[in-house]
Amino acid sequence: GDAAFNLALLLQDSSNSEEVTREAARLYQVAVQAADTDGEERWDALANMAAAKQEIGEFMGEYGAIRAYERVIVMLEEMVQ
Repeated sequence: GDAAFNLALLLQDSSNSEEVTREAARLYQVAVQAADTDGEERWDALANMAAAKQEIGEFMGEYGAIRAYERVIVMLEEMVQ
């Protein structure tokens, strides 16, 4: 999960094409799915995945931008309470 997250960060930072952003989104999703499997909360991976998915127009589904943003909001709200 961490390796996928780090590679996705590098890709997204250097991205100037939809194909590279799509690959970054896929790698963020790998990191998020690994965290989900391990019972971890990776708000950073979720937020970055949401931004990348929004950029490429993937809004729907369990790992789409909308659901990812919702999960991040809930996680961050729980952290400050």
